[in-house]
Amino acid sequence: MSGLKKALILVGSVLGIGLLILVFSWNSIAKYFIDKEFNRLADRWNGKVSYQNLDVSFLTIHFDGLYLSGNDTTKAPLMTAKTLEVSIGLKQIFIGSKIPASLILDSASVALYKNENGLWNFSRKAAKIAEENPDTTIVSFPKTVKQTQWLLNRMLDGNFPEIQISRFSMKVLFEQDSLVLDTVNFNSDSEKLALLVQGPTASVHLNGTLSTDSLVFWYPQAFKFSVPVTPTSPFTLSSDSGYFSVYKNNTDEFELTGLYRNFTAENNGLATGPVKIDTLRGNSSVLFNAESSTVTISTELGLNQFKIEDTLRYTETDGLPKIYTRLFVPPVGSKIFVNALPSSFLGPLEGLSWKGNLGYDLSLDVDFNLVDSLKLKGQVLKDHFSLISPGVSFGKLDSVFYQPVYDGMEVKREVLVGSPNPFFTKWETIPEYLKKAVLTNEDGSFLFHRGFNEEAFQGAFIENIKSKKFRRGASTISMQFVKNVYLNRKKTLARKFQELMITWLLENNRPVTKERMLEIYFNVIEWGPDVYGIGEAAPFYFKKKPAQLTLEESLYLAALVPSPKRFYKRFDGETLKPSIIETMTFIARKMEAYKHIPEGSVGNLNFSAFKLTGPAAGFLQPAIQDTVSVPEESEEEGLLE
Repeated sequence: MSGLKKALILVGSVLGIGLLILVFSWNSIAKYFIDKEFNRLADRWNGKVSYQNLDVSFLTIHFDGLYLSGNDTTKAPLMTAKTLEVSIGLKQIFIGSKIPASLILDSASVALYKNENGLWNFSRKAAKIAEENPDTTIVSFPKTVKQTQWLLNRMLDGNFPEIQISRFSMKVLFEQDSLVLDTVNFNSDSEKLALLVQGPTASVHLNGTLSTDSLVFWYPQAFKFSVPVTPTSPFTLSSDSGYFSVYKNNTDEFELTGLYRNFTAENNGLATGPVKIDTLRGNSSVLFNAESSTVTISTELGLNQFKIEDTLRYTETDGLPKIYTRLFVPPVGSKIFVNALPSSFLGPLEGLSWKGNLGYDLSLDVDFNLVDSLKLKGQVLKDHFSLISPGVSFGKLDSVFYQPVYDGMEVKREVLVGSPNPFFTKWETIPEYLKKAVLTNEDGSFLFHRGFNEEAFQGAFIENIKSKKFRRGASTISMQFVKNVYLNRKKTLARKFQELMITWLLENNRPVTKERMLEIYFNVIEWGPDVYGIGEAAPFYFKKKPAQLTLEESLYLAALVPSPKRFYKRFDGETLKPSIIETMTFIARKMEAYKHIPEGSVGNLNFSAFKLTGPAAGFLQPAIQDTVSVPEESEEEGLLE
């Protein structure tokens, strides 16, 4: 026997023995690496990962009693599952795919929540940074572009696994709101897909197909599905029929389409009634650029015959996004506009009509690495436009009329706007101090703009992005005027749309002068609990007529406008708190800079002698004597209300 032949036999024997050892010890080897991975996950979440039983059968791994605590072991676990089974096929091994051949998940639950520091229970990195640097603001934007492109390509390349998910529930808690799905059942068999999403009150059945270039879901029968975002404000969707599809043009470009008949959305934050659309259709082109981690989404949304076009470009630099978006509404006639939008969304604008065409062009460009460079531009597009009817009554503004004032949706009372009302205060008799103080604090350019202050909108965007919450609005006095005179006080997306639309119509058709608008504004806005108009406010706070108000008193009333009901919280006993003094001084400095008050006026302000002398004084609470045992209110409250 030749040496080569002996060597081959020896090598074959060794490999055979090695293979036998691998086969008989495979379970132990697999368990070792699985436990090692679980330890890594536990360290990542600073939590606990465990299972009751683990079985390994060649390329199939089966868990019973899976438990993941997340980074807070004192609350509900991040995930639990009665059964999790993953199989890896030989095809996946050869092509190096991270997607398994099959997945079985039974009786699983996921709970995601934020703690008191605003950190999610699956984010250890943010928690560690916050722990080491308590004063550091954490901003985390996941790098999703490449991952999303990779997943879509794998899915539509025939690498979508066979999936069976039964009795899966999810709960997401953020601040006081929650999102709950009771049961999700999903099955994929070859090219066929079936999905059942069951909520607390309804369910959705979806059927679908998956091929090498497309994913399609459709529902042949009507559905109504409600997600309890909050206990008192569920988000409900319903439709008679529809479909959704994803088509792959190439590895970098995908087309998304959808069509829904008799589509209805209901939510307290959306509109006061159901938002119904006969035909809702959408088409999006998604283009990925892997080199720059950029995704560009071009969308056309159709509401009956009305079109809305949007372009969104998203990229990331140093983990922070750079976003450009342009919303374009092609100019259309009023009939198409009114017929397309639901009556619950139009509200008082249902009678709106115009000649010619009207459209809108809005763009936003922001780099989160350079937030101060944010650019926001909006332009109304008019083509032979002339207003026939605004829907609301502009004619009443130049006459005596009763103005309903609202508490939410309910009319609280009516204020008579005109000289028959003994509290009505004419524009000429409102003190200049008060006029300038309110204009300075609320809208310094009111007398010159056409309803909107683009610079203020841009500044509000910048401040809110930096603070990661809504701290500052950009509402002009024109917008406040429309809200007080024509709309209820219920905060909905529909009401904001109505406010913007009526404001533009009012300011660009100008049925009355700016001074008359201000006269009405000063006589109808809320200035305290059941106190409407300056004619009621001056005696309520100071037992005076408006014309007798001092500079300090005018500054105080101007500072109340954003949040007047809780005026008593600006006091410690009978003394003004530092927060409200800071606001009043800030207004005075701006007035002095604009020469609305004589130079040196700020230095002569005397807040120590400031007193409420009217019925409002009865609302004040005794001064807090023991500041150790009784915590004092936040000094910033007056600025943020």
